[in-house]
Amino acid sequence: AAWREFPGIFRCFPTNSVKGAATVYARVADGRASEFPVLFASQFYGAGRVLYVGSGELWRLRAVEETYYERGINLLHGYLTEMFVDHEDYIVRVPKGLKNLHVLMEPMSCAAKAIQQAYEAQRMKVWSPKRAFVMGAGQIGLLSTLVLRLKGLEVFTLARAKGPHLKSSIVEGMEATYVATSETSLEDLTKKVGKADIIVDATGSSKISFGAMECLAHNGALVWTSITGGKNTTEVRSDKINIEWVLGNKLLLGSVNANREHFESGIRDLALGEVMFPGVLEKILTNPVQGLDQYKEMMRLLVEDNSALKVYVNVAEG
Repeated sequence: AAWREFPGIFRCFPTNSVKGAATVYARVADGRASEFPVLFASQFYGAGRVLYVGSGELWRLRAVEETYYERGINLLHGYLTEMFVDHEDYIVRVPKGLKNLHVLMEPMSCAAKAIQQAYEAQRMKVWSPKRAFVMGAGQIGLLSTLVLRLKGLEVFTLARAKGPHLKSSIVEGMEATYVATSETSLEDLTKKVGKADIIVDATGSSKISFGAMECLAHNGALVWTSITGGKNTTEVRSDKINIEWVLGNKLLLGSVNANREHFESGIRDLALGEVMFPGVLEKILTNPVQGLDQYKEMMRLLVEDNSALKVYVNVAEG
């Protein structure tokens, strides 16, 4: 049912040829190509079978039904394995100079996509953002701080704990301002410095996500990246928000995951960040775990250690 209602594929990676042992299930009708590119194909690899998907746009299937399945994102386990097979078109090369930041590529792509989407949507109107609020100082929050600083914005990154500590030092190392909400609320910060032109919420708190709606400037953009799975309810001043958002021409968008373009732009920002703020980004990598056989320690850190900023597994030396 979902496939019948799917609006279609607008982009597919070109394929020069198909290996003799491969089975092609579907192609994309592209009148510009001498041979229609492959959308779905499979081939035996060792004792198993590899499935090739030629388009990065199938994530749009999630818009067809309320419940969707995606590895590492929703209702399916992610990948943690010593070996995997993928088509070279989906592999984004990490420069040797960024080898030390390899595990930041995925969260960096999410931050890059969230902010890029806001800028793309805002092209429809006159918009010259100067001030940004980043809600949350986890991986996405810190990397969003980096992207916005590299765009020249004045950035205030908010989190609960009073500094100085690791997160505040990372924020300040990127020449942004760390704000402890235990001392200064978002509302008080807004009264002090003014409303933000762009707000990125990465807190995991729906209350904060909705509260940020009252701190956005005219023509501004609020980006939600949080995923909240609880049953909490939040009371908002809906009439006030409604009139301010309509008359103020404000934008709300949600963003999750990313495609190749965002991985590539994220790598560029990481490289520039290393030059602009040397040694700062590496501080995010707080908890390395050596080898897949230490998976219990990985889970312990993820579940029990609140100070763990980035837990990652070194599968093998590369």
